Amino acid sequence: MSEQVLVGCSGWNYDDTLDKGGWTGVFYPDKDTKRLRYYSQFFSTAEMDSIFYEKFYSKMTKRTFIGMVRATPEKFQFSVKVPETITHNKRLDINKGAMVDLRISR
Repeated sequence: MSEQVLVGCSGWNYDDTLDKGGWTGVFYPDKDTKRLRYYSQFFSTAEMDSIFYEKFYSKMTKRTFIGMVRATPEKFQFSVKVPETITHNKRLDINKGAMVDLRISR
């Protein structure tokens, strides 16, 4: 088994210009660039930071994830952050249903 270290960023959707903390005009050529597709040409992984926040993940559907997979090369990998409701509110407490929320069985 060969060991690998994958290098990526904590997201890819930084569409503001540099002066506003974004990557447009620095990494992304322009505001119309398909960011995930472009990002995946340079990195083989990315963290899905947005899934940590309920205000974002509550709006995600199966189609969101299918679209992300289709926008990236076959071996691209996503690191999915555990939502804050599980890590901060339930503190990973099994008795509060934290593992049920993750659909992880013991």
